[in-house]
Amino acid sequence: MTRHEIAALLPEILREADRPASPFRALLEAMVGLADPVDREIDGLDVQIDPRRCRDRMLGMLLGWLDLGPVAAAVARHVRDPALRDARLRRLALAAPALLPRRGTQAGLRDMLAAASGLEALQLCESRPGDGPGLRPFHVVIEYPRPESPVRALIREVAELEKPAFVSFEIVEFSATEDREEGT
Repeated sequence: MTRHEIAALLPEILREADRPASPFRALLEAMVGLADPVDREIDGLDVQIDPRRCRDRMLGMLLGWLDLGPVAAAVARHVRDPALRDARLRRLALAAPALLPRRGTQAGLRDMLAAASGLEALQLCESRPGDGPGLRPFHVVIEYPRPESPVRALIREVAELEKPAFVSFEIVEFSATEDREEGT
């Protein structure tokens, strides 16, 4: 803020005291100096809350504001490489407007798992007759290709966080269909 902008906020009787070399002018100049760092922070607020441009340490807070804090914590626990972790968190924050309205749906769970794990080829299939001993209602199979880095624990944790309470799931890698892990 400039001296004139600050003076405009004050009562008229005080504005009349704004003369060169007056103590009030010195007080206004001091107020400008105090407000300047705050003004710079406010001017840069868009950078601080934009997932593409914010500092890495802001990503967790942004995802918390978007009600994705537990998913962000799961990504932080399971992805050791800081650059990869931050890239996944940014991707999750950028995908949030599309993900949040679809929470509790099969497509929403698939997209949340893909954003958190970085696996585009991830698929969710409903249990069908012939998959085992009869039809298993409210059961999904999470299938994904075997990645270079382990993501099974991350997929399991995010699925537990994001699936509806009545849905059970199992995790299957494309290359190892005999390796199944069931969750409730």
